[in-house]
Amino acid sequence: MARRPPLCTDGSGIWAQPVPAAFDEDDDPDERVRLLAADLLVHRLLSALAFLGSHARDRCGTTGTVRVEVDLVDRMHSHPYAPPEPVARPGQPRPERLYPLALLQHGPCPPGEFACRHAQAEATALLDDLADAGHGLVEACSLLADQLFHAFGIAEASPVTPAGEIRRAAWNGPLQTAITGWADKNGVPQSGQ
Repeated sequence: MARRPPLCTDGSGIWAQPVPAAFDEDDDPDERVRLLAADLLVHRLLSALAFLGSHARDRCGTTGTVRVEVDLVDRMHSHPYAPPEPVARPGQPRPERLYPLALLQHGPCPPGEFACRHAQAEATALLDDLADAGHGLVEACSLLADQLFHAFGIAEASPVTPAGEIRRAAWNGPLQTAITGWADKNGVPQSGQ
């Protein structure tokens, strides 16, 4: 049975989900990191904002502006509001070693240089922009993604622009096909770079 995100009747909600990551190939365990694909992270952020915006406006009748907070953590217990990690009791397996996150970004902006365990972003957005899933959604996503990417030493998220455009060159494989199709359908401008 799939878990549904916690949604409230006042329009608020939470979207929590793991983002797939791959380990780098460093032989030294102390230097290893988990690599997140920047385009996948931005895709998940766009999806979450559109879903939560639609819930608030279309299901709950909420209007106006909303406050959005995004937390990216290396594991659930690293979140500032998460319960403390359970202590392993005798006979229980020890938790696996944790590795910090690093962002792998393609396209016109340079890749990240830092690894981190927690990144946070927050912004205010127009609810209609999020729920309409168009140009305004991409603008809000860009603002939030840029803040998250700063924690990794990246000045700007390549997949989206502050002007609300999709940068095709920053998306890879099936995600590029999916995002350009979505952008065409919703009237979101695209740039080659």
